Amino acid sequence: MKNITLNEYYTLRKLRKDIEAYTSVNLSTRGRKRNVVDARKAFIYTAREKGFTFQNIGDTIGFPHDAVIYHYKKAKDLVELKDIVFADLLKNAYQNNFIEEMNIIEMKKKLKDLERLNPFLDIMHRIPEGKVWEVRDRLELFLKSYEFKTEDRLKMYVAEGTEMIGIY
Repeated sequence: MKNITLNEYYTLRKLRKDIEAYTSVNLSTRGRKRNVVDARKAFIYTAREKGFTFQNIGDTIGFPHDAVIYHYKKAKDLVELKDIVFADLLKNAYQNNFIEEMNIIEMKKKLKDLERLNPFLDIMHRIPEGKVWEVRDRLELFLKSYEFKTEDRLKMYVAEGTEMIGIY
């Protein structure tokens, strides 16, 4: 395994041992039986969510990194679809409430979207409590004036007695 600490190595081994103990499946087994594939997906998804590289995950179970990427994408699809069977496998194999972890992941994504507003949040925290509505009203007026300034104001002029039309 490349660039992995001893602690990370033992964490990967424990994740593998947990899923193998729960499903009675050897993750290194090559095959397309549903129970083997689901166990492999559960291990790969959990390890990747914990920050391990595809290469290190693959080395742990004897699969190339491209196969690990494939399984991770399929597992991620199952999680996004909130597949009950897969969520139950993850929950029981790792003795945690995986549905709650899925909600936390969704909340982290929403928080990341809100981080772009961070400069405004810093300013908003400095507004005195009694002045919040006044600041809001002033911001609305500013935005309205900004919209007015940026509107396209084209005027059409027609020269009398000719067919010339001009836009100004």
